[in-house]
Amino acid sequence: ARSTGSIRYYILLKFGGVYADLDYELLKDISPLLCDSAVALSLRGDSEEYGVQNSFMASVPGHPFWRAVVSELKLRAQMPLPPKGSHGDFIMITTGPTFLTDVLREYKHRDGIALLRSHHLFPLNFEEYEKLSTKVLGSAESEPSNIKVSAGGEVGFPEKGQRVQVLPACERAAAAASEFARRNGATAIHHFIGAWTAEGPRCSHY
Repeated sequence: ARSTGSIRYYILLKFGGVYADLDYELLKDISPLLCDSAVALSLRGDSEEYGVQNSFMASVPGHPFWRAVVSELKLRAQMPLPPKGSHGDFIMITTGPTFLTDVLREYKHRDGIALLRSHHLFPLNFEEYEKLSTKVLGSAESEPSNIKVSAGGEVGFPEKGQRVQVLPACERAAAAASEFARRNGATAIHHFIGAWTAEGPRCSHY
C-alpha cells in the first residue's frame, strides 16, 4: 500500500494528468472542474480544515507542488513500521490523505492550486456511504432494494408498481450511492472498496 500510495505522486510530477482510485465512478465530464487550475485536489469536507483526499488528483506535468510532496515522502519513508494492528493509520500519515494534507498546509505557493469542494468528487464520506448502504440493504441481502436498473445500465428510483431488478448486495449499495451523487450534481463518487487495507476489498466484484 505504501508503494502504490507513493507512485501516484511521482507519476503526476513527471507526466501530469488525472489520477483516480479504481473505485471512483465518473458521473459526468470532469474538465470544467480542472480547466482553470494547474493542480486540482479534492477536499474531504466543506473546507480545507478537513484536509484533502489523495484518491482523486489532477495536475500539469512538473508542478513544483509535487516536488514538495516527493521530498516529504522520502522523509516519511524513514519512519519505522508500526506495531501490528495500526497499519491503516501508518499508511494515512506516510503516503495517504493525512500526509498529502500536511504537505499542502506547509506549501506556500498556492497560485494555480484548486481545492475542489467535496460535493463535486466526494459527495458521501465513508460514514455516510456506510449508512446509505445499510439503509438500502436492510437486514437481509436477498431483499430487493428500491433501486431500479434498466437493461442499458441506467439507475433510478422506480415508480410504485414497477419491477425492481435485484442486484448483488454490494452492487445495490453502489447503485444507490451513485444515484444519490447524480441527484446532488456530483461529478464523481468514491465507492470506498478498500482494496488497499489489510482486510482486502469490501466488495469482491471490483
